[in-house]
Amino acid sequence: MASDMIEACGKRIWRHFEIWIKKGGLIGGTSADYLLPSECCVMVNVILDCKVQALKLCALHSGDLHQYHTRIDEYLERILGDMSKSLIQKLVSVLDSVLKKLSRYDEGSFFAQILSLTKPINEDGQAYVSCVNANLEQLRQRISDEIFTLNIFEEWYRQQTHFIFMWLGERTEISLHPYQLACLLLILKKTHGSFELQGVQDKDLNSQAHSSIMQRLHVDYEQRNDMNFTEILVYFKGQIFRIFEETANAVK
Repeated sequence: MASDMIEACGKRIWRHFEIWIKKGGLIGGTSADYLLPSECCVMVNVILDCKVQALKLCALHSGDLHQYHTRIDEYLERILGDMSKSLIQKLVSVLDSVLKKLSRYDEGSFFAQILSLTKPINEDGQAYVSCVNANLEQLRQRISDEIFTLNIFEEWYRQQTHFIFMWLGERTEISLHPYQLACLLLILKKTHGSFELQGVQDKDLNSQAHSSIMQRLHVDYEQRNDMNFTEILVYFKGQIFRIFEETANAVK
């Protein structure tokens, strides 16, 4: 009976969790101001507590686990796994929306020239970093199980790195726009430090994919600096030529 009641409770909580996870942020809940609802964290805690209570309620006095406990424990583990996947998917969708914004600055695109007139610095990168920090704090403060939380952080960071790696892989034939470069450098630097403070291990932080990303950004950064220097030389060369031409005309 206790097993059936806990299972029914788990089903209701999961249904409400799916509804609440969609709330927060703006359109679609994926903008860079998205914050996981605290209600979702509370529901995770309830399922975690159900696991603890199931061990007490579904066990025999001799200490041997009842067959019902094994079944309900596996059921609650599946719910926690689904909750974890949903949380990570929602958080990664924020990065996906940011990368879509950065795609508008792709070299040769029509919007790149128009958007460049606004002289942006790294606003989208800053917004995403703030979103990451706010949600890291939300999860750390609201969810009671540290191991569960750390597992979310590790998978979140891994998927974030994978998304950026794949996004750059689609742009191997073009140079990054200065705005794209500025945003990605900020995101990689700041989130690396934030996840490190939350306990993500060095082997996960500095994966092969992360190293490849940093190498690509470094190459584009150096190329961009060389291009800027060349543009300056061309500008001054034109100015000097104009001065000589005006001087020659004056002598005539």
